[in-house]
Amino acid sequence: MRKAIVIFFEEDVYNTMFKALFRDVYDISYVYFVTEKSFPDSIPYRYLQSKKLQRMTLGLSNLFYLKLLLTYYKLPRLIRKLNREYDHVSILFNASALRRPAYPLQFFKQLKKTASLNLFYVDVHDHLNVCREANDLVEQGVFDKVFTVEAEDAQKYNMILRGTPYSKLRIKEPLRSDKHLYFCGIEAGRAYILYTIWKSAKEHEIKLEYDLLRADQFIDFFEGDSNVHLTEHLPYMEVLKRELYSVCIPDITQADPSALTLRPYEAVVYNKKLLTNNRNIKQFKYYDERYMRYFETAEDIDWDWVREDVSVDYSYEGDFLPVYLLDELA
Repeated sequence: MRKAIVIFFEEDVYNTMFKALFRDVYDISYVYFVTEKSFPDSIPYRYLQSKKLQRMTLGLSNLFYLKLLLTYYKLPRLIRKLNREYDHVSILFNASALRRPAYPLQFFKQLKKTASLNLFYVDVHDHLNVCREANDLVEQGVFDKVFTVEAEDAQKYNMILRGTPYSKLRIKEPLRSDKHLYFCGIEAGRAYILYTIWKSAKEHEIKLEYDLLRADQFIDFFEGDSNVHLTEHLPYMEVLKRELYSVCIPDITQADPSALTLRPYEAVVYNKKLLTNNRNIKQFKYYDERYMRYFETAEDIDWDWVREDVSVDYSYEGDFLPVYLLDELA
């Protein structure tokens, strides 16, 4: 059976990261990538979905909007084309890229008539700011298969547990690292641990750089340090390059996550040391205390270990490659 796979992205600040995860399958002939502009920000969406127009048209504006999506949106047009060329079409959605009612339930029901639908959660199910719309669609039985990186979610919501797909990107690594630690991220309740790490690193003459988002009210903590910056979202390739230019990748997580972030995957694929406060790192297949260290507070950090620029080798076996996830799609 000839099968086509379509990987769907929405044009947003995380787009470059999600595309990077699947870079290894870009050149496979039966894999297609679709990037759509966010409809919630478009004039047709705001006009056709306005409550005033819905009242005036007795709901007919919803049908017109659905027709507009199915006729002119890139995804349904591509599915129609692939159905003429392949025996089966499978679509993979990232949970955080879906936006309802921008993508109404009927839109997915129409897609499901000619393709199987798969969903992948890279965030916690109960992270409602990101996953509310996807959660609603799962409850409606839209998807044929639902995957998650979170073990607790897999058990609680009957999802398929799957490790994060990760591709090695073509980045020229420097001969020597120009800093010990580089961190980029949203403050998101991490101000205190970020501050204590910065303070302890300074005391131990560690070269540390922060690019912080949504941390305006905390920036004074860092006493005007020129290596601590307030920034907007950076492209994933730029963040990764800055991490690889450091001796060690810091993984400073939000409160007690049950899954791993991308940082351990980056460390393994690029053979970098990892410093993390995620207790689950010790269950990671590639955990090696020579190259990975867990800490709870800044006082736990062995700064001599952080400072030492050593040769790292995890003997990575290629098991993060995204093609393995694609093999499991409905």
